[in-house]
Amino acid sequence: MGILSAAALAVITAAVQGANSGILASAESVRQAEEAAIDLLVHARSSDPLVRMDHERRLASHLVDADRRLATPEEHAAAHEAVDAVGEYLLASRAGAPGTEASLEQAYAAVGALVDVNMAHVRAARASAARWQMIANGAGISLALAMVLASWLLGWWLKTQALRPVLELSDALARFGGGDPLVRAREVGPEEVARMARDFNRMADALARQRQGQAAFLASVAHDLRNPISALKLTAAAVPVGGPLPPEARTRRAFDVVRRQAVKLERMLNDLLDTARIEAGEVEMRVERVDLRDHVRSALELFEGTSAHHRLVSEVPDHPVPVYCDPLRIEQVLANLLSNAIKYSPGGGEVRVTLRVASGEAVIQVADQGIGISERDRATIFEPFRRTGSLRSAVAGTGLGLYVVRRLVEAHAGSVAVASVEGMGTIFTVRLPLAHDTPQLVPESAPAAPAAP
Repeated sequence: MGILSAAALAVITAAVQGANSGILASAESVRQAEEAAIDLLVHARSSDPLVRMDHERRLASHLVDADRRLATPEEHAAAHEAVDAVGEYLLASRAGAPGTEASLEQAYAAVGALVDVNMAHVRAARASAARWQMIANGAGISLALAMVLASWLLGWWLKTQALRPVLELSDALARFGGGDPLVRAREVGPEEVARMARDFNRMADALARQRQGQAAFLASVAHDLRNPISALKLTAAAVPVGGPLPPEARTRRAFDVVRRQAVKLERMLNDLLDTARIEAGEVEMRVERVDLRDHVRSALELFEGTSAHHRLVSEVPDHPVPVYCDPLRIEQVLANLLSNAIKYSPGGGEVRVTLRVASGEAVIQVADQGIGISERDRATIFEPFRRTGSLRSAVAGTGLGLYVVRRLVEAHAGSVAVASVEGMGTIFTVRLPLAHDTPQLVPESAPAAPAAP
């Protein structure tokens, strides 16, 4: 609209300027012709040769100037006729020939005709200017109406088309915030809006998965709590109330059951408490400089003899591996990984813990020969309330152990990763930064000294 208005204004301005220039030129030509007519009359009435000669020069000058300002062929033709008629009159008046009066009348009539032609041109130019003015008024009103209509159409398009994805996304956010977990936004519209819709949908899907995981977690916890509680109730029911105690061997077996179930309950409650503290940001860290070799050996000693079907093996270097960490939390990390390695390799086999130094980091690997983890489960195994699907119902647990491992390792500025092949085993790798005041002791390829606890 702006370009069209500017172009129309330029055209109309040029046309009006041309009309005004024509009016001015015609008016000046009329003035020159009228002065020529006056000079012609004065020349005819004067008898003084000098006066007549002066008016002859002025006649020629006025007629030439009038012709110079003319624009149309009709005006030039009228000017030439006036020049010819005035010339014939001047020749006749100089010779004193009869018919001078007739020549004067013809010359005066030719000059008058030149004035009439000029006046006709002036009227035509004025009519053209008025016409262009009407065109300008019409164009201005039309463009104004067109701009109003275009603005209304643009507003309607923005509201119904361009801004519709934004309004739909806003509505989806409001409904999701209002408690509708199933609402999703359409991924349409400009790229930025579509990207925001995709991000919202991913967030909503993640929250939905987390809700499902929490529901499954609650069901799993209820199931896992029911088992040790049932075992405790059955054990307690074996001891008669008010009667003599069972034989010592039977009593010892009962207490062994109670001890195992109490340990199981304690581990579950510790996972829950650790998760609650981590989510609340209230994990207490007591950092000190330690040698990781000692804690690897301690973790293996803790699980030694817990399973007759598993062989625990360690590989640690023959030099210190110093790191700054909370020893209790690192032992908790190792205990969770070793517990998983044993639980998820029900057929037994070797569980190997390797400690080495690589690229300024202490690297701990816990490998088993168990059932492995599917690719789908590996993508979410470190999320809370997640358990591998293969033995989810057969192996007790809350699905929080690996989540606690990841958060504790990250709290030490480290990282944890998993590599697994279904049916062949799993390797968890924990990386912790070495103490900054400790030089690199051996290259990554240096052999480690194996030792079995």
